[in-house]
Amino acid sequence: MKLIRFFAIIISLLPLRPYSLRFATQTCAKTGDPFHSCLISVLLCILPLQAIQSAVLPYKQSMKVTGSDTILLERNGQKYLLYIAPYKDNKRCAISYTFDDGLSEHFTWVAPTLESFGFRGTFWIVGNNIETRKQMRGADPMTWQQASEMAARGHEVSNHGWSHRNLTKLTAEEIRTEIARNDSAIEAHTGIRPRTFCYPGNGKNDLAVSIASEGRVATRTFQRSIGGGKGSLKELDAWVKDLLSTGNWGVGMTHGITHGYDAYGDPTPFIEHLKQVKSMEGSVWVAPFVEVASYIKEREALQWSIRKARKTTDIQKNRNGLILMPFLPLDHTLYKENLTLVIETLDGHKYTYDLNPFQSKTTLQLP
Repeated sequence: MKLIRFFAIIISLLPLRPYSLRFATQTCAKTGDPFHSCLISVLLCILPLQAIQSAVLPYKQSMKVTGSDTILLERNGQKYLLYIAPYKDNKRCAISYTFDDGLSEHFTWVAPTLESFGFRGTFWIVGNNIETRKQMRGADPMTWQQASEMAARGHEVSNHGWSHRNLTKLTAEEIRTEIARNDSAIEAHTGIRPRTFCYPGNGKNDLAVSIASEGRVATRTFQRSIGGGKGSLKELDAWVKDLLSTGNWGVGMTHGITHGYDAYGDPTPFIEHLKQVKSMEGSVWVAPFVEVASYIKEREALQWSIRKARKTTDIQKNRNGLILMPFLPLDHTLYKENLTLVIETLDGHKYTYDLNPFQSKTTLQLP
């Protein structure tokens, strides 16, 4: 009977976060069941290293932890795991679709297509091309009015350099001018100052990265081409499967869709890809580059303390109350994403809570 119960527990835990397996190991050890503890330990040994990289910390009154820690809490005979999810709403991975150069069809085709699936993208624009109406490999640029409308609809309109110059060939002063001029133009036309940057031609060195990162959430230092010859449905499927298995953030990059640099020509594979990602929305977080980058950095920098609520004004007559006190040493004008707090029970139930990391105190009730 014990063996049957053991395997039932393991099967129920497999879809869960790996913390649960370590939780089960601790539980078996405490109940004096070395056989079961040994079997679970074997399972832990054969899991990928990434699966067990986060520590589980037993709760202590008013304990202080970081955003990557997991807390083991016992209250009224029930055991809970508390942690900040790696991605919003505890999704398994994240994808940001980014489009370079600010082309006209980004407004006429890309943005509406993404919106039809409930997605929003990131569009890196070149201000001088908009001003002079300069084509990029035969593709027309969008207008400032179009950029403004896209920003108002929730897309990220951000900085790709004023004139698309290779920053590795510029002086520090020239780099600052190239970036600042585009920042100012984008803010003047959209009302939103860019909080990210994309290197023209993906050209970057230590000097360029250092300057471009000043006063920003992030710059695009890695990407995966999803257009042209690298955008077949089979390749895109493999990309998403890899993200789901590794729990990584995928940053997709392309330029033209029907024409221009690395264009699809026929956008059907891209549309089919979006349909498949939409069908996985319970596991994949699709959001603009700035939102995912902000969430990840906030989680990494977060410090928070937790204590059980007393029968006072904390939560009147509530024996399952918790007080969370987050502290985030980041600039709140740049970092604006709420984090997802997860409370997980041993039987696999998960409860998510929206956590403002800049709020001094958050009160919640254990399920």
